[in-house]
Amino acid sequence: MRAAGAETFLDEANVEIHEAFPNVIRDYLNRSDELVVLLTPWSLQRPWVWIEVGAAFQRSISIVGILHGMSREDLHSNASIPVILLERNLVQLNDVDRYFTQLRDRITGGVEGQG
Repeated sequence: MRAAGAETFLDEANVEIHEAFPNVIRDYLNRSDELVVLLTPWSLQRPWVWIEVGAAFQRSISIVGILHGMSREDLHSNASIPVILLERNLVQLNDVDRYFTQLRDRITGGVEGQG
């Protein structure tokens, strides 16, 4: 994502030990244009994933779900998945390069490499 020109946030890298985790997450989400969420069978059980998705939805920012260890059908068949996520862009981890290309094009206006 950084190679595409995007600024990124990852709690493990950007939240210092002394900082209040919820406040840092909220501050970053308030400055974000897009939320990329890694959707795995394990992450679906994490409350913070749903808090972040809900905050992104409330702010009307793009939500991109990257699927790993599950299919689109698995996600859709899970009754506990909020509809707001099911209606969003989903990409398999193996196809994430396509997302990175589109992200780079959005950031650069699709003019990178044109002479």
